[in-house]
Amino acid sequence: MGEGVQHKAAEALKSRGWLVRVYYGNKSVFTYCCIGTELLYLSMYILHFVTRSPNQELAHLIMGLSLLCIPAWFVKQIVNVVQFWNSAYSIAEYDCIRRSKK
Repeated sequence: MGEGVQHKAAEALKSRGWLVRVYYGNKSVFTYCCIGTELLYLSMYILHFVTRSPNQELAHLIMGLSLLCIPAWFVKQIVNVVQFWNSAYSIAEYDCIRRSKK
């Protein structure tokens, strides 16, 4: 990726894997993954306190929400790892090119 090009830009996405292209290229997938991940974190935090209360219906509702959000969290984590790997590779490639010019 060139200098000044955003990782979400259409020209940058052409050189990325299919999952990253779908993640950034489809606003519905991107929104589901981002909101789903945050809702998972929030629901797990709330679940810690709700399971101690006598209202178990609320605990089941929060658990259901958590289960719906796990796929979003999983996809987002995979995309994070792919982006980390691509960034590390790009930095190493840049360093090799720069050192070969010296």
